[in-house]
Amino acid sequence: MKKQRNQFVVGLIFLLVLIAVIILAVVGNINKNLKKEIVTPLPESNPQFLVEEILGQKNIKFEGNAIASDSAILVKLSPPLYTEVWFDARLDLSVQVSSLQIILNKLTIEGRKAQKVDLRFSDPLVVY
Repeated sequence: MKKQRNQFVVGLIFLLVLIAVIILAVVGNINKNLKKEIVTPLPESNPQFLVEEILGQKNIKFEGNAIASDSAILVKLSPPLYTEVWFDARLDLSVQVSSLQIILNKLTIEGRKAQKVDLRFSDPLVVY
């Protein structure tokens, strides 16, 4: 009788462990499925964030966040420049930032400050 009771206890423990393993497997599978449903809110190729990243790489300081529309991006440079810079969101932003860097270097050499630089055109527009 004691042997039967021991076998029953061992069987019961085995059954409980098996149920626990099954529950953990099901819960783990549910968590995996939930994690797959998370969607990034913005596309990775967002021009607004891309221009901010390129400006940071080129060490061009700007205030706040870039403001973007479908075709243009506006960035306000940090003091002492306070220059408004317009980018064309449909064109290569790295080329436009390189052009901005050249314009800023030229302005520094000339000792001038621009109020606005518009890179949306084939010939950049600089307003003093």
